[in-house]
Amino acid sequence: MKFLPTTLGAFALALTAHATAADIEIPYEKFELDNGLTVVVHEDRKAPVVAVSVWYKVGSKNEPKGQSGFAHLFEHLMFNGSENYDDEWFKPLQEIGATGLNGTTNTDRTNYFQTVPTPALDRILWMESDRMGHFIGAVTQEKLDEQRGVVQNEKRQGENQPYGRVFSNIQQSLFPYDHPYNHSVIGSMDDLNDASLEDVTEWFETYYGPSNAILVLAGDINAAEARPLVEKYFGDIKAGPPLVKPDVWVPERNANTRTTMYDQVPQARIYRVWAAPENVNPQATDLFVAASALGDGKNSRLYKELVYNQQIATGADVFNFELQMASIFGVVVSVKEGESIENVEREMERVIDEFLAKGPTRAEVELVSTKTKAQIIRGLEEVGGFGGKAVTLAQGELLNGDPAYFATELDELDAATPKGVLAAAQEWLGDGWHQLDVLPFPDYSATASGVDRTTGLPDVTGETALDFPAIEETTLANGLKVFVANRATVPVVNVALQFDAGYAADAGGKLGLANFTARMLDEGAGRYDALTLAAELEKLGATIGAGSNLDTTTVNMSALKENLAPSVAILGDVVRRSTFDDEEIERQRQLILAGIKQEKAQPVPIALRILPPLMYGDGHAYGVPFTGSGDEAAVSSITRADLVDFRSKWLRPDNGAVFVVGDTTMAEIKPLLERTLGNWRATGDKPTKNIAEVALPDSDRVLIIDRPGSPQSLILAGHVAPPTGAANNIAIEAMNDVIGGNFNARVNMNLREDKGWAYGAYTFFQGARGQRPWLVYAPVQTDQTGPSIAELMRELNAFITTAPARDDELERIKLDNVRSLPGQYETSGAVLGSLLASSRFDRPLNYPETLPEKYRTLSIDDANAAAREIINPDKLIWVIIGDAEKIRAEVEAAGIGPVEVRAMKDL
Repeated sequence: MKFLPTTLGAFALALTAHATAADIEIPYEKFELDNGLTVVVHEDRKAPVVAVSVWYKVGSKNEPKGQSGFAHLFEHLMFNGSENYDDEWFKPLQEIGATGLNGTTNTDRTNYFQTVPTPALDRILWMESDRMGHFIGAVTQEKLDEQRGVVQNEKRQGENQPYGRVFSNIQQSLFPYDHPYNHSVIGSMDDLNDASLEDVTEWFETYYGPSNAILVLAGDINAAEARPLVEKYFGDIKAGPPLVKPDVWVPERNANTRTTMYDQVPQARIYRVWAAPENVNPQATDLFVAASALGDGKNSRLYKELVYNQQIATGADVFNFELQMASIFGVVVSVKEGESIENVEREMERVIDEFLAKGPTRAEVELVSTKTKAQIIRGLEEVGGFGGKAVTLAQGELLNGDPAYFATELDELDAATPKGVLAAAQEWLGDGWHQLDVLPFPDYSATASGVDRTTGLPDVTGETALDFPAIEETTLANGLKVFVANRATVPVVNVALQFDAGYAADAGGKLGLANFTARMLDEGAGRYDALTLAAELEKLGATIGAGSNLDTTTVNMSALKENLAPSVAILGDVVRRSTFDDEEIERQRQLILAGIKQEKAQPVPIALRILPPLMYGDGHAYGVPFTGSGDEAAVSSITRADLVDFRSKWLRPDNGAVFVVGDTTMAEIKPLLERTLGNWRATGDKPTKNIAEVALPDSDRVLIIDRPGSPQSLILAGHVAPPTGAANNIAIEAMNDVIGGNFNARVNMNLREDKGWAYGAYTFFQGARGQRPWLVYAPVQTDQTGPSIAELMRELNAFITTAPARDDELERIKLDNVRSLPGQYETSGAVLGSLLASSRFDRPLNYPETLPEKYRTLSIDDANAAAREIINPDKLIWVIIGDAEKIRAEVEAAGIGPVEVRAMKDL
């Protein structure tokens, strides 16, 4: 099963199908151009869009010593224009309304992808072929230096996160020095600094020819239509040289090794990894099953024993990270604060040893197939993006020269047996592991100096050492409103109950109560306890989850159509009859408290905890941490009675509505909902929240959160703005897109593309029914903190005075927002999200259908008037998280206001 690394080499799970080949089919046609370009075409006419995906068979494994990070650096360079279009890649795509566009690099390949409206297919094929065949002449020293800086900031940003240096350590420890997997995808700072234009030219000419590439077209097209277009645009490109490709190399390790890493993390974590067989080896499927049985879900062995029963860990996960030359099988256990890491390791080993002695049960093996099949069915609704059908076909061609290779994997999974899984586990999961223990770095401090160093050396006197569906509406017997949109693309039904609650309901009470309550809803309900409820949902192929945003609390369910009735019945239990078991409450409390500690170790969550109370003030419903988790004191004091009271007070039929999107109709779903929810009654008066308007501050305020040793400073600033439902919201969003709302916006072009100080810098709104926050976000390298603030202020002030939005900027945004609508609402999940947002912000439920006309009538005067209304650079509240000793003088020199410094331990 294909679990591929992301650009940064984190443990991302890119799923390839695991069900029987008969259950899932992706019809395709494949052909090859005379220059060796492999082309795969899949026809899917449900929306007028085509996913275009180009995969080059080059990744970090192809990098020689001294050139680590080259494949990923080149991924960035290829977004900076080609010989016949020497400009930013995203601009012409924004004009045509492209969606799901990006590029990624891992150990084995580099890919570029986007989904475009059908009429724009010629444009994107022209662009992709131009950078395949006409690229290197557009690369300049200036571009190389700029993107080198961007990549280095990306590396800093990744390593600045808790556990951000883990995977590099694992690769270096598990694979020999001369193994192609010995170094990380993002590379080393020294190698990136040494990259020259000559190196870039040689790299491109070696690896980026059509004979080393795969082109996948999926969507509103067939092979007969595709072939002449592909031949037209790609046929004249030279094939490229013959290549020597690395063979399978699974390191033979007989001895166990161990490393300890100290980092600024909130809790200890154990990583134990083994070298395992490559992804096309049938034993990889057996190891996938073993990983799932050991550490995927609440009923997996490690989670159930360490997190649920003994409560000595807050997380336990197992993965089989499959790559072309070798795979990495890993166990990750987060040690609960106060527990001995040695004891947790002993208990972890005991569970693993029991598995290696007896293997999985038949039920465990079958459950993997059921769960995975449900995941796949949902994932294949989309033609493009990070995990749709185009990816599945391209990945099969890359791995085995067969776009339908997923069918082989499905058959392998279907044929898996407990005996086969046990044999694979015993062969590969014995001695030879490497373990990395990550421990919190102690909170050291220095005393005041007691030495007069001006007197010289002391004497020595002694010895020492947009195709939006129609919406049906009805009302249940108890008055609960129901809205249904039919989307029959895949046999899945999504149901959401949205209530007027959310984090804002915590105001004036115990912070984190809304989040705690939502987390408890599926931890036992009706006749099910937490584990049997999870097991029953897995049998049905259904998922249920609950969560909150600032204004609402929502309970979501995704069910297979064939199991809709029993799934809806469980949903009713979760909403109405959650048990709030005392033991489950304590388990969740510990997980939430551990999560709060994690938030306080990460720059963005720190800022989102601090900013809202400063922006809205005491007593306002929005003056709470936007993470929703609350604070330790409040969470520690929450009782069962508090949870029951919150559910009764806020989650009630007269305070919410039901939204249904998927393969069903009102006639089919209403009787099920009536039977489950129709006799539900509310008691007492509906609750209210204080979301009254607040005034902007008189002047800027600046708060530095001191994070010693931080390689990067996170700048987050904000003030309140009109609600999301404001009458001129289209103008407001458009002006924000110009100044900082997307990649091509002014702020990002300045700090990332021009200066190279940040991996990304943006401005954005946090949606809210009342006044919403408008935020400025810029994680920058430490030594450019002050200059970055100065540049941000310059951009904001100019935008509302001397350099307002231009016609060309607005036109590009209008085109993007209109033309991207079909791609935005391709999936049932996207439609459901729109319905929930429209209800939250008091919009018509067909709101997306109204957008084209709104954008067509939007004028440049409207956008600039909105900018002058919203943006107040002299009234921002700044929260800057970084090394205060290094940045305070710079921040003060920026002149934005008096600077206050607060220590991390005081948060």
